Amino acid sequence: MIGLEKGIPGDVDLAQAMMVPQIIDTLWHLQSRDMLPAVWFIFSRKGCDAAVQYVENCKLLDECEASEVQLALKKFRIKYPDAVRETAVKGLLQGVAAHHAGCLPLWKAFIEELFQRGLVKVVFATETLAAGINMPARTAVISSLSKRSDSGRTLLTSNELLQMAGRAGRRGIDESGHVVLVQTPNEGAEECCKVLFSGLEPLVSQFTASYGMVLNLLGGGKAIRRSNTSDEMKPSSGKTLDEARKLIEQSFGNYVSSSVMLAAKEEVNRIEKEIQLLRSEITDEAIDRKSRKALPQRQYKEIAELQEDLRAAKRVRAELQKQKEAERISALKPLLEESENEHLPFLCLQYNDSEGVQHSIPALFLGKVNSLGASKLKNMISSVDSFALNSADADSELNEDPLPSYHVALGSDNSWYLFTEKWIKTVYETGLPDVPLVQGDTRPREIMSGLLDKEDMKWDNLAQSEHGGLWFTEGALETWSWSLNVPVLSS
Repeated sequence: MIGLEKGIPGDVDLAQAMMVPQIIDTLWHLQSRDMLPAVWFIFSRKGCDAAVQYVENCKLLDECEASEVQLALKKFRIKYPDAVRETAVKGLLQGVAAHHAGCLPLWKAFIEELFQRGLVKVVFATETLAAGINMPARTAVISSLSKRSDSGRTLLTSNELLQMAGRAGRRGIDESGHVVLVQTPNEGAEECCKVLFSGLEPLVSQFTASYGMVLNLLGGGKAIRRSNTSDEMKPSSGKTLDEARKLIEQSFGNYVSSSVMLAAKEEVNRIEKEIQLLRSEITDEAIDRKSRKALPQRQYKEIAELQEDLRAAKRVRAELQKQKEAERISALKPLLEESENEHLPFLCLQYNDSEGVQHSIPALFLGKVNSLGASKLKNMISSVDSFALNSADADSELNEDPLPSYHVALGSDNSWYLFTEKWIKTVYETGLPDVPLVQGDTRPREIMSGLLDKEDMKWDNLAQSEHGGLWFTEGALETWSWSLNVPVLSS
């Protein structure tokens, strides 16, 4: 077992990682328990497409249903030849499909029609399907209780979870609906209970009265012909001003904007002003003015000298921290270079998000960007200003090569991470041997390096520092099996 090898930390939760079910196993359980059709929520477009490819050989339709799908697809292809999503055809003929914003509207409407007719048994969709589209199913499967956001991975809110769960159960067809929450390496029953019992968040109305709405209410939105023989158009009568006002007053948006909400807003503004006033009274300048007035000259001078000593000590501490970080980066460089010649070590990346929450990322180290064959990634780092490294430490005597370098690793969540030595918390002794799985085959490092250059990737920034940033992008179906080898750190 990988998790029992030397160098893996004691908090690696192998048991939880081994309990994560495969998509195919979950799908067969749903079918055997008569819980199809199902909407399967995955929080990324790539994840939805990868899931369809992963199960496209699972036959969920009988011969009659498969013939109906082929006929419907043939008619759709004749009518809209450019709207056919060829990569999804194989899965569609087996009864599975993806539905997300990356699909053309015509194709999404076609998938919705087949699903409502019972000719698509499983739809892998992003959470946008949970709102505004009439696609009820017998079962709603939620693949994860967390999703990526600007501040890292965040748990779903109870509103989001219930919105997706509300897709389960078809009115007039099913006596009850089913909701399946799939265990992940980082989430189990405890996190599920935390979301379910966290309480509902208040609803916020998106209603806004526009000029067009007012004109339609007062003037009428339709026009009728005066007679069959005349081309003259006569506008239909609209609502009176009082009728339009009463209609808007009945809206939920007006209720939210009632006097109670306005009073609460005024109270919030008052508190914010008090906070700003208190902050202005505790600044260094304000405290210095009060001290000068309240204290004798000798005592004030003594305090001023102590404050200057404190500022000097802070500057020294900041410089020592900077030197310590430079020494740590210098010590990591030979360790990473040595590992590139032997194996692919496991490592742990660590960063704090915008809210100060610390995140740890277990990953499989691939290598230094400049030593890999990923030409697209090299060109991006050298040409895009966001990846530029600070050369302020160029005169440092701690290291002959004081500047950090960008490296690549594959996380346990099947995401690529681009980082400098700044973000490495630990490099473990164990990892995957960089040897071909079969004699004559390509080495793992070369295979994964080729996947990095397979297509243009959009990298999102997780954290930034003077020693370079931490970036990530989602992996592909081809990297899924590699990411499963990365031990998962328990929370």
